[in-house]
Amino acid sequence: GNKFEKNTLSHNSLGIRINHSSDNMFYCNNFLNNTAQVETTESINTWDYGAKGNHWSDYNGTDQNGDGVGDTPYLIDEKNKDNYPHMNPWKTILCDLNEDGVVDELDLLIWEEAIGSYPGHPRWNPVADVNDDGFVDIYDAILILTNLKKSD
Repeated sequence: GNKFEKNTLSHNSLGIRINHSSDNMFYCNNFLNNTAQVETTESINTWDYGAKGNHWSDYNGTDQNGDGVGDTPYLIDEKNKDNYPHMNPWKTILCDLNEDGVVDELDLLIWEEAIGSYPGHPRWNPVADVNDDGFVDIYDAILILTNLKKSD
């Protein structure tokens, strides 16, 4: 029942090993240039949170619609997969929705396009749900405005 988010595992012979441990959630993590990204033994875990998956440097899928999420799942093994592999590494700046290294008016425009949406809604954009409550609303805008002008 653990949650692992916003971690970077890079340049290791093994990114993460999970033995006999299930019902954990991994999302918004970067798995970068590990010889083996994940090794599991008798474990079934969740590798995404809604449309927020992980970034896998060895993911070979495509992103035909340009939403930043791979069109096919990242397969870890027969019982574990990331349904929403992120095409680019996750950034560490809260509210940098377009991942350009600074929180600015462009991030507010992304939020504005998704305001009032929720998972399944036609305008749903999970990156605009900054506080991860399942709704894009004024509380997300407050977080963006609080972090305005922060940069890498």
